[in-house]
Amino acid sequence: MNDHEILNLSIADFGENRNRNSRMISAIENGLTEYNWSLKPDPSASRLVLAIESEGAVIAGVLGRSAYGWMRVDVIWVDESLRGKGHGERLMGEVERIALERACIGVHLDTHGFQAPGFYLKLGYEIFGELPNYPEGESHYYLKKELVDAGV
Repeated sequence: MNDHEILNLSIADFGENRNRNSRMISAIENGLTEYNWSLKPDPSASRLVLAIESEGAVIAGVLGRSAYGWMRVDVIWVDESLRGKGHGERLMGEVERIALERACIGVHLDTHGFQAPGFYLKLGYEIFGELPNYPEGESHYYLKKELVDAGV
């Protein structure tokens, strides 16, 4: 591609064309992954998908990935009717077990102040960063738990 080519800027509209949007997301994610791997390959990198199911329906789960010696939790969700019953703790315990199995130093994640920072602090995570006013009047927190030193 040269500097004189016309580029079309596309914005994903999640209510419209899901197939096109999925292709866009995959292309962007794969492009970044390939670039990162060209600079610093990590053959042990792997996705993480955990789900708790009941009667064929997913009622809780985690999406994440391990790479470069750390496990990252991208999403953790428990159905609202089932919160406070230990499902989140069970999922995070499994994340940590798998992180150790994959020889990770620890687990890191981020959460909004209105979500669950107290939950993670209770599990031994520590805040290492804060973005104030995201959203306005709240903070966004970056947390980690080093498993090797924690003796998990």
